[in-house]
Amino acid sequence: MLMDLEYLAKEIQREPWAKGVSVGKDFWPVLMKWIDEHVFSEILDRLIDQIDKIVDIDPGLSEPQILESATRYMVEFLGAHSGSVRIYDPQTEQMLSYCSFPSSEEDREAFIPLDGSIAGEVVKTRQPYLAPNLFGED
Repeated sequence: MLMDLEYLAKEIQREPWAKGVSVGKDFWPVLMKWIDEHVFSEILDRLIDQIDKIVDIDPGLSEPQILESATRYMVEFLGAHSGSVRIYDPQTEQMLSYCSFPSSEEDREAFIPLDGSIAGEVVKTRQPYLAPNLFGED
């Protein structure tokens, strides 16, 4: 077991959507057992497959090609529309837009400012930013 499933069940039960669900007391242990036996193993299999793909990237490729391949694997794994690699330069306080998948060199700005951008907010807060649709974000 990867985590304390009893704790997970209690956390789920605290969620507003779960409070309105009427189930018997035996439901939660059965659900946690099913998650342990089916969900965790599938997630681990997918993660291992992704790690294998990334590890197998040809180290003889150029740095941008390596990063573009890794970005492609992440985009495919997440089912995302696209992905990009940005490298933060503390001297200029900007991010270099290094590569993306699918490649969009002609559309990509060379530098992205730290202020006023989602990527800049991620760098400043060191927290992920989950957006279902970046085209709809300000």
